[in-house]
Amino acid sequence: MTEATHERAWRRFTPAQRIARFAVYLAIVAGIVVSIQSVEVIPEFLA
Repeated sequence: MTEATHERAWRRFTPAQRIARFAVYLAIVAGIVVSIQSVEVIPEFLA
């Protein structure tokens, strides 16, 4: 095949960009989970 007849599938993001985005999302969720676990709620304020 020559370069003119070979069609490549266009992708918006490279696999490395997708993995990096997933890692950032995972780190954000992990940070939220850790912060929620460290919050102490006084039961009197819930009533």
